[in-house]
Amino acid sequence: MLKSDVISLQETWLEENDCLDDFKLPDYELHVIRAGRGRGIATYFRSSLIEHVRDIKGTNIQISKYSSKICDLIFLYRSEGAQFITLNKKLESLLLSARPTIIMGDFNFCYLDKESNCTKNFLDRQHFKQLVKEPTHIAGNLIDHAYLRDISGKIRTETILHSKYYSDHKGLAVIIIPQGIARLE
Repeated sequence: MLKSDVISLQETWLEENDCLDDFKLPDYELHVIRAGRGRGIATYFRSSLIEHVRDIKGTNIQISKYSSKICDLIFLYRSEGAQFITLNKKLESLLLSARPTIIMGDFNFCYLDKESNCTKNFLDRQHFKQLVKEPTHIAGNLIDHAYLRDISGKIRTETILHSKYYSDHKGLAVIIIPQGIARLE
């Protein structure tokens, strides 16, 4: 995992007054959205390749956007019960139409459900393709999503799921393979 250029963790449970010293990793910048019990995002990134752009922090939705030469990266945590329409509006405010973009995180709805919801429909209309095809949660649901929008076809991805002993979610690795540029993990 420490060969990755970006590592993002959702549902981090960090409180505003928690000290981050014990969470730092060598060679990585750490950026967190502290939202309390059962919420939040911690992202480790190599600042020579990636820059933090913007955060959106709400009670039930946290989003953090990053940018590299290759693409934009958006990480999110959506609490169960958070309004899909609110999530859509927040995502829309972060999207730049020409840039390849990956959106990843714990969406807390099962992508495999036959019923559609307005977030699935929104991402379809925005030309995002789901990269994860199998369940990511111990209960058999696909709630950890990864979407790619690359209208220009400049990057390709590989998606790998890893079972973790310390979580009821699988770890999700997306390997970004740009045309003519060293790969970004």
